[in-house]
Amino acid sequence: MEVAVAIGDGSVVDWVGVESRSEEAERRLVADLRLLERIASLHASLPPVAVFERSLHDSLRDPAVVGGSLRVDAPAIWGPLTIVEPIGRGTYADVYRAHDPRLYRSVAL
Repeated sequence: MEVAVAIGDGSVVDWVGVESRSEEAERRLVADLRLLERIASLHASLPPVAVFERSLHDSLRDPAVVGGSLRVDAPAIWGPLTIVEPIGRGTYADVYRAHDPRLYRSVAL
């Protein structure tokens, strides 16, 4: 529990010490907590959402959206993705083709 609290607080965890004090049955839990710490560290290193130009959510309220479709002259940004065009609509969601610059390809959003 102390390790989980330290991860939540962003404190440095002595993983060598934690692993040496853990019994065999606890080692899987320690490995999972270590993964959780890596995820929390990555999350903390990301820029705040305000850094992104604008979100897809905001763009749907934007005047650049006409009749539920995005205008070509005003592409929306959702995180690192650039929304290219709507490709489908369902009961619970709309599906868009977007470009992911990290993957250098189109993705479904």
